[in-house]
Amino acid sequence: MKKVIAVLMIGIMACAMTTTTFAMNTNKDEYQAVLDKLNEEYSTDVHFASGNEAALYSNSNRMDITPEEFEQYIREMIVENERANKEAETSAKILKTKEICEQGQGICGQFSGAAQRASSTVN
Repeated sequence: MKKVIAVLMIGIMACAMTTTTFAMNTNKDEYQAVLDKLNEEYSTDVHFASGNEAALYSNSNRMDITPEEFEQYIREMIVENERANKEAETSAKILKTKEICEQGQGICGQFSGAAQRASSTVN
């Protein structure tokens, strides 16, 4: 079950890394400028669908919004995507730690260095 959750989280993270979007066909340069600005600001790769992506998303809803509304919408998507990625990474780390502990590998739990001293008797 844990491996299934881990695979799902990795899948979500992989899908969220690139986002394809659609906007009005009129004056595409304005919308491309918005994407360029946000990609630079957030180090992302949000882009318009082309080629195979366009065929894959052919049933997607097209947005008829202004460039300003488009920027706000894409910005919100990017911020939510970053939040979801951080949450998935945290959950994956917790899952990995639990897996290591359950398999008996490594030192698990919270121990202070002073409390974990080995001692032996010398004859």
